[in-house]
Amino acid sequence: MVLEDEPRIRKLLGAVLRKRKHSVREASRVREALDLARAARFDLILLDQRLPDGSALDFCQALPAEARQTPKLLITGEKPLDWNADFWASFGVKGYLVKPVPFPELLEAIQPWLA
Repeated sequence: MVLEDEPRIRKLLGAVLRKRKHSVREASRVREALDLARAARFDLILLDQRLPDGSALDFCQALPAEARQTPKLLITGEKPLDWNADFWASFGVKGYLVKPVPFPELLEAIQPWLA
């Protein structure tokens, strides 16, 4: 799943994944992504830090228990100043990427979960 409110970035991330034969669901809001997470299982969630109706943390906290450990990568406009890997790991967040994400860096980051 790609959860990103900026349409251009969301479509670009989705296209990169589809080009590599992955099926992708896209959402632009926390509520929409929660509905998707309740209806299907995902191998990986790419997750924007700030969204119109909440944050990455809001999304992670509202996920059903069975989806909490789905691997997630934050996609953010800036390096999180208060990055606490242990805290985020408790929600399945494995790390973060800073926009604009170079394709090689994106592909390397998602490789462990989408090989």
